[in-house]
Amino acid sequence: MKYDKIDLVCETQQIDQKPAEGETGFKDWDDTMKTMVMVRPSEYKKIMQERQIAERKRKEEAEAAALAAQAKNAKKPPPKPAKNNETPAEEEIVVDMSEEPTMELIETIKEPEYQAVEGSEKNVPLKTTIVCDYAKYECEVSKIDFLPTLMYAQRSYKFTIKNTSLINLNFNFKIANAETGILDAGAYSIHPKKGQISAGCDDNFIVKFSPMEIESDFTRILSANIQNLSPEQDPLIIETNGIAERPVIHFELPPSSYKERKEKDMTPVDSKFKIIEFDSLGTNIKNTKRFMAVNPTS
Repeated sequence: MKYDKIDLVCETQQIDQKPAEGETGFKDWDDTMKTMVMVRPSEYKKIMQERQIAERKRKEEAEAAALAAQAKNAKKPPPKPAKNNETPAEEEIVVDMSEEPTMELIETIKEPEYQAVEGSEKNVPLKTTIVCDYAKYECEVSKIDFLPTLMYAQRSYKFTIKNTSLINLNFNFKIANAETGILDAGAYSIHPKKGQISAGCDDNFIVKFSPMEIESDFTRILSANIQNLSPEQDPLIIETNGIAERPVIHFELPPSSYKERKEKDMTPVDSKFKIIEFDSLGTNIKNTKRFMAVNPTS
């Protein structure tokens, strides 16, 4: 649902405040200003009940107004909702004055006393744009299988999620064990893990497989918690699998972009090779590189 630049009439009126004794000038106020007071437990229960009744009445009035507007614009009147004549009776709560005020209650600060200025009434039209929708997405990936990967090495997989709804898509990924359902990322990570995709846009995600030890089962479930997901769409769940291999020896080398540069020159380097780069200023100069070698075997 989308409305663009519809007119909403804002009724305004000038007022004169009656400052309290000892106060001068105009005192700012709006209904978002809150304060905390201590009340008795029975009094707190009674106030919360009154608020629930008022909120229920407000929702009923809003639904009635929406149905009236729908009937006005529709060619055929919409079916009337079934009335529930059995309205549950509200429990009458009596405040026990013998109780101690131990409950914290957040309430709106009372509006300062004022007097309306006659003839100052004015209607101001506000241009309003409204977008209402469920979050929807498109993703072609449901399973990721990584090739056998050496310990201490890393493989990555890129996929795309597209937001096909009219609102922003807020996501938060979690990685869980496929058998137990307990949160356990293991050798996997995803970036970005949490964020937002604008309406009609897409975003790229990278899943990395970085085994540090040999496991019999690297299966994990990658699930995205999407706020306000459409009831007609299934949750986004991706199964990940991988195999780790133990090398005879592992060399801890500094990162190098040599392979990427060679790929751009159309001369790719096999992934089995490890790269050590030297930068030498002049000839007949000794250049030294130090690195760690790890024996991952038992």
